[in-house]
Amino acid sequence: MGVPVLGVIVGLIGKIFIAMTAIKIFFITLIVVVLPIVLNNFLYKFLEMSFTLIDSYFPQDTSNLIFQLSGVAAYLSSQLGLVDAFNIMLSFLAAKFVLSMVPFSPFR
Repeated sequence: MGVPVLGVIVGLIGKIFIAMTAIKIFFITLIVVVLPIVLNNFLYKFLEMSFTLIDSYFPQDTSNLIFQLSGVAAYLSSQLGLVDAFNIMLSFLAAKFVLSMVPFSPFR
């Protein structure tokens, strides 16, 4: 009388083990194969959108945007902290762009 019940329990445990193994194999395959492709596509789309945004702020001819500061101009820019201010402004623009991509974000 106890042997059929034991067989049912062992069979149930075996089925659960097989199901858990199949789920584990599925998720490992998903993480190893699909996740890098999705992250690559997301990163490509993010960079494409950010470059499009940057291109919309600057004119097509960017050769006049390059400045070589030397002498008094370099001294004044370092004393006024223009390089740091420019870095802070660019960081703010990048953060604003990233926050605008978040759904239901108040920073649109």
